[in-house]
Amino acid sequence: MDALRVSFEVVAPLLLLMLVGMAVKAVKLIDRETFSKINGLIFYIGIPALVFSSISKSKTELSGYLPLAGFIVAATLVTFVLLLLIVPRFEKENSRRGVLVQGMLRSNDAVFGLAVAAAFAGENSLEVMAIAAALSVPLFNTLGVISLELFRGGRIKPWHTLLSIIKNPIIIAVVLGFAVRLSGLQLPEVIQKPIGHLSNMCTPLAFIVLGGILTKDSFMKNRSALTCVCIVKLLALPAVAVAVAYLLGFSGDELLAILILFGAPTAMSSFPLAARLGGDESLAGEQVAVTTALSLPTMFLFLFILQLGGIL
Repeated sequence: MDALRVSFEVVAPLLLLMLVGMAVKAVKLIDRETFSKINGLIFYIGIPALVFSSISKSKTELSGYLPLAGFIVAATLVTFVLLLLIVPRFEKENSRRGVLVQGMLRSNDAVFGLAVAAAFAGENSLEVMAIAAALSVPLFNTLGVISLELFRGGRIKPWHTLLSIIKNPIIIAVVLGFAVRLSGLQLPEVIQKPIGHLSNMCTPLAFIVLGGILTKDSFMKNRSALTCVCIVKLLALPAVAVAVAYLLGFSGDELLAILILFGAPTAMSSFPLAARLGGDESLAGEQVAVTTALSLPTMFLFLFILQLGGIL
């Protein structure tokens, strides 16, 4: 029950922030055009600051967790390739294809995952979950940009796509974060503080904007796509990942980290990224909202079954 309680404590504030956005829109304090401009601020400043801060400050070492790191990278890349092949078969619009790939692949493991891991297995499990998050943040962000750029516009232009990926502010933040971390450079407080402030604003502001752009009509239009995303993201993907990991010999905290990494709700940052790169903005936002709400029962279900079977 602790896992359910903590999952609720993680998810409930995010849902409340979305309600704030809905209220702001309802009283016409901010219109949709202004929400889109705020979204641009999140994309160009907030998310890069969050990604840079997360990578550059990380102290975790991968040397003791090479099998886990290898599994996470391999499983993520295999999933990404499969989604790139499968999604275009049932979705004909390019503006929705990259969004659906993102929604099914990217996880909010940094915010959601660390809290659930700490509640379920104690503070000692955080080191393993931190390793998973340190790997997934740059990997998910890079693959997210690639998925949207691949389906941007009509005909794919390899050089143009590659240039767009390289110029993306999130990719630049990933590269700079690793550069600072690997060099051992200690940034002065006068630089760290504003980056920290920008990083802290990212999640609450993004969920307020998310609430502001959601509409009932759009939910009805996207209900089939959202159902597919929820089935894959919250049920099929974590089930397959945990089953394969268990057969390969992973157990304990490592198996828990794999479950959370692949079963957490869709990453918040996928929404502003899709909105700025020509993806279906409404679908991208609704994926985050619906998977965030439904992650409560699905994560509890997995934890309960794995405990009952003596696996965790």
